Amino acid sequence: MKTILFITLMTLSIMTQAQSWHAESTEYQSQQKVDNTKPDKMQTSIGPQTKSAISRPQYHGTEEFWVYDAWVTLEGDQDHDGYYSDFTLNFDVDTYYTSAAVYAVLYLGVDDEFREYHSSSVFTIYDEDSDDAFEVNTTLVEGFVSEDYEILIEVYDADSNNLVAVYDGYTDSDLLYLPLESVDYEYTEPQVIVNSEGGTNSISTIIALLTLAGWRRIRSVN
Repeated sequence: MKTILFITLMTLSIMTQAQSWHAESTEYQSQQKVDNTKPDKMQTSIGPQTKSAISRPQYHGTEEFWVYDAWVTLEGDQDHDGYYSDFTLNFDVDTYYTSAAVYAVLYLGVDDEFREYHSSSVFTIYDEDSDDAFEVNTTLVEGFVSEDYEILIEVYDADSNNLVAVYDGYTDSDLLYLPLESVDYEYTEPQVIVNSEGGTNSISTIIALLTLAGWRRIRSVN
């Protein structure tokens, strides 16, 4: 009995640490001022994934790279319960250098435990230019319960793959208490379809059988 209980507890522990989730994102960088062209859109999909949640990193970056600002737009609340399955994150990364190639890893978290939901492509930032902000539009497909989430942004140097900047709800309150849920938690009313045609046919059939039985009875009497 103790062995079975131990195995059950270990299984539950593993399931808690390794969870499966799925998110889909479209990203683009605003570079109209930089290269006078329209922004390029890139479609990416994260998941389904099975990963352990990570803790909030203690590292906050270098003096050469930093996130200047970030903001979130919520959209796509299908069941109107105040929790959204679609949202857009915009963030502006700046650098001490004239330009630098970076990429970002994005997380959603509750109580200082975070799960990766998007890893961006490599994009170029230009000193303190605000027109090179990066945008990620995300749909949470499955595995995210209805909760107030925090977004964590990690920025990496694309040349060395070193972590160079961290930005989270402690840095910017716009990334805190985001009411989100995945699509599989969006409740929709079940549709009840009443097939009245079947009932009509049944009544017609009964009447026809009763008529036939009555006709046969009259015929047998005669």
